[in-house]
Amino acid sequence: MTMTHMPRSAGRADNRSIFLLMILGLLLVGGVMLFFVWRMGAPQIQEVSLSAASLPEQNQPAVQSTAVLGTPIPEPDPALLLAWRGKGPGPGQQSAAEPGELVAVDASGAATSLLAIPPQTSRVELCGDQAISPDGRAVAVYVGLDAGELYLFRGAAVPQKIDDVQALACVGSGTFQFAPDGARFGYIAFEPDARQSEFPDGFLKLYSASNAAQVYTYENVAAFDLTDDNAAFISFFTNNQGEADEAAVLLWDGSSEREVATLQPNTEDCRFTSASLQTAPDGRLVALLGQRCPNEPAERQQIWQLYIVNPAERSATLAASDAARGAFAAFARAGQVLISSDGTQVVFSVPDGRTANTAALFRMTMADMRVQPIIEAGVVMPTYSGTVQSIPRLSPDGRWLAVVVTTTAGDAELQAINLGDPLAPTIRLTAGSSGDAISAIRFTPDSRRVLAVAGGLNGTNNAIIDLDLASGNASRLARGRFSPALALSADGLRFGLLNWEVVEDPNEPPYATTILLDVNSAASTSIYSGAEIIDGKVENQTFLAPLAWLPL
Repeated sequence: MTMTHMPRSAGRADNRSIFLLMILGLLLVGGVMLFFVWRMGAPQIQEVSLSAASLPEQNQPAVQSTAVLGTPIPEPDPALLLAWRGKGPGPGQQSAAEPGELVAVDASGAATSLLAIPPQTSRVELCGDQAISPDGRAVAVYVGLDAGELYLFRGAAVPQKIDDVQALACVGSGTFQFAPDGARFGYIAFEPDARQSEFPDGFLKLYSASNAAQVYTYENVAAFDLTDDNAAFISFFTNNQGEADEAAVLLWDGSSEREVATLQPNTEDCRFTSASLQTAPDGRLVALLGQRCPNEPAERQQIWQLYIVNPAERSATLAASDAARGAFAAFARAGQVLISSDGTQVVFSVPDGRTANTAALFRMTMADMRVQPIIEAGVVMPTYSGTVQSIPRLSPDGRWLAVVVTTTAGDAELQAINLGDPLAPTIRLTAGSSGDAISAIRFTPDSRRVLAVAGGLNGTNNAIIDLDLASGNASRLARGRFSPALALSADGLRFGLLNWEVVEDPNEPPYATTILLDVNSAASTSIYSGAEIIDGKVENQTFLAPLAWLPL
């Protein structure tokens, strides 16, 4: 019998073919799995309620670099930290005789004096929540008491005095604004008695940001909004008793103003007490007016009206009106209006009757003018005397609004609201125990994350929390005893923070240190120590309170 032998090389060829087929099969299965993962997409935003006290420590960078994996994190843009350096334990506890100076501080802690602060000064603060220009290169700062001076800072240059103003001009929520392109800025120079009056108003003043030259002014203005092309504002007109019984809506186009609508109170006996104004992407205006109606039943004596104004047609449509549960206080900003970046949604607040600066939050759709509640009460709004809770913050892209909501029991939580869909579940972060606070809120420049100081106050334990808005996940960036005095750099890579340190002796007070904190790695560097420790005792206390970064 003859046997045929297969060459050994042919057997190896068949084995290789089988092996290659197995590899191709594995690749095919992997490709199918990757396809389904891709089809699933990113997780949907869900309503979460996280406690700052129970969050995991952040052992990895807060966010992955968008560059190729392994690419080093870029060095921060060169910038100086604008800070208030003074004698005393900290801001609010400064020496009245020697309140200090405003300085520019580099990464090593070396400071250059920019502005001496006069004795008796009690307020050294950014001029509201829009005090930093869109490019981050100009910062508006208020220095004074109830009345003071407004300065514009640029890098390490000598600051430029803009005007003598009332502190009410820098409370926030639209009292000071930069135009979106940064070419102009403006504010309301309120009357000296504005915060005690029935309605706050004053001179609207607009400036060129390049040289701080005044370009426009108008009197009796209660609210305004800047766009790249124009300025819209509401001016109150009074009767012979000094009551505001007419509201004119005007538009300034860079050369002249024109009145585009005239608004009347709800009834003849009502008087205007508050105004807020925003410009929609299509050029229409949304105006929120607060009113006092003393001759109406008790439950109808505080009224709000929401108007849609069409400047092209010089028309105004009353979109909605209802009773407010509280008065529109002149010293608080409880009545405010915002418009989503796509122009479809309006979010507005009205007093809730709990305090002068807490509010209920509503949404209105521009298409059908339907009004629905978002938050029933407890939204913390700006007020002249300040608040331990953070005021509302709008993300740089205009998509998200972060607010602090409080309860009558002393609880507080951060709620992040998607302005494009205000009734969608909010992303929430609780402050911790009753009496704790969300004392500071900042959005990262890409609007993807919220960084918040949550927990105790006045030198007690708290933390910086990193809240990712795409997933709702939160992590603890750093533990400390952080003050609300903080500054996030324009590139979003580092914080300037005031942190309280303690010594072993519990009878000794905490003292303020200033640190630079890397937002990605959570690594920190101390650049200033605010006390001398002599035989375990805290002596000669000073502070360096960050305000903002000044790009070079």
